[in-house]
Amino acid sequence: MGLLTKLQKSYQTEVSFLDESYNKLNNLTPVSIMEQIEPTKALYTSILERAPLIEHVNIDGARFIQEAKVSIHIPLLHFFQFLYFFPFL
Repeated sequence: MGLLTKLQKSYQTEVSFLDESYNKLNNLTPVSIMEQIEPTKALYTSILERAPLIEHVNIDGARFIQEAKVSIHIPLLHFFQFLYFFPFL
């Protein structure tokens, strides 16, 4: 699986998870503080447990950007070297 495909899938998974969590938080009814503490703590805990996966998406994104820079930089370097050594062609 290519790096961009992996990044896209993991990004989409984490965005879906965060959207679901946000919707759950917004759907909590303010009946009483004591009734909402446990569901809110459980939601917060599930988000904290997911933090390493979200960070992994960031790492994959950074890796993709780095590989893209390298794949662009090397051909450009060769091109400019060619122009330097053969300026009159």
